[in-house]
Amino acid sequence: MAYVFMNDPATGNVAVFEENGTSGDPEDPNSTRNAPLNDPVTHLAKVRFHNAFDYYQVDSDTSGIVVNHALVASASTAVSSQPVITRVGQVVKTNINLLAHGLPYAPAYMIVSNDGLIGQSSLIQVASGRSRRVSPWANSTHIGLLDVGISSASSLAALSKTYRVIVFKQPVETDSYMADIDLDAGVLSMGYGKWRGDLKQLRQAVLADASPFDVPLGRTSDIRNGTSRTVLADGTVFTSSGYDGSFAGSASIQCSVE
Repeated sequence: MAYVFMNDPATGNVAVFEENGTSGDPEDPNSTRNAPLNDPVTHLAKVRFHNAFDYYQVDSDTSGIVVNHALVASASTAVSSQPVITRVGQVVKTNINLLAHGLPYAPAYMIVSNDGLIGQSSLIQVASGRSRRVSPWANSTHIGLLDVGISSASSLAALSKTYRVIVFKQPVETDSYMADIDLDAGVLSMGYGKWRGDLKQLRQAVLADASPFDVPLGRTSDIRNGTSRTVLADGTVFTSSGYDGSFAGSASIQCSVE
């Protein structure tokens, strides 16, 4: 089907979409073929842009943030003397500020490492009964990571990793036009200014992009026999001791903010 750029003055909607078949008048915003214009949620797979949606507009893209994750010391703690019970190892939680975002709200964000998106409770280090997981977070001032390190009778070694933090700002309507082309500036804007061609937005990567990153389309971890395996989008595998499954990871797509 053909792609269409259309607006409907009656509803105020403006969209770029793939036609929903060939039924109806191509110039009628309410015809079946133009259904994605006024019912974008039902026809989401056909929508390329719609002013009703909030697009991930980049506020900042900071790479090269080096974090030195601390050593987690070994431990042997007496829990009971009768009978003798000893707890081996310890769990150490540390909140790490990656950057101050400077926005007046807790923004949407992405944290990338090794060219792959970091999700909640991402396993980044495994060593014979010891492990380290990180979970991204954001508050009104900072983007950060919760580092959870687990030792055993042996220490969990320190680890240096480099992160990239992409912060998104809330798109807002900045003008009164459903679509506008500024020929002098060479800028296309759509959706009353919510999308502008001179600004960076999150999108699927193309071959020319210099710094794409992988976003998994499914789960990245599997739990079997009381322990887990994590497979990152770049093929890196972290398998905890005792795992007896066959999880091989999920498909991913490459995204970019260039």
